[in-house]
Amino acid sequence: MTEPCSMLFVPADTERFLAKAGQRGADALILDLEDAVARQSKVAARENLATFVPLLKASAGVPIYVRVNNEPELLAADLEAAIAAGAEDVQIVGGLEHMQHLPMDHGIDV
Repeated sequence: MTEPCSMLFVPADTERFLAKAGQRGADALILDLEDAVARQSKVAARENLATFVPLLKASAGVPIYVRVNNEPELLAADLEAAIAAGAEDVQIVGGLEHMQHLPMDHGIDV
């Protein structure tokens, strides 16, 4: 698979942004659960993944990734939601100096 040239980060708690994300022409969409989402909106953002990951995969025709929180108390729930929704990859940001990609294996236990 070719690396995307343009990636659109979309706050996963904002349904109106999610609904239009596939129409913006990006090569990949990153549904953001991390710093684009306020702490009090994290649960709603995870719940939105179940609706919008499959919808965007079908309508946008581009890879759908999820950016998760690296805080231990948030990470497990983020990974569960991303895997259950069918995201193609998860991004964990460890700091500005590096980013790790964790390929999705739908058979893993979170």
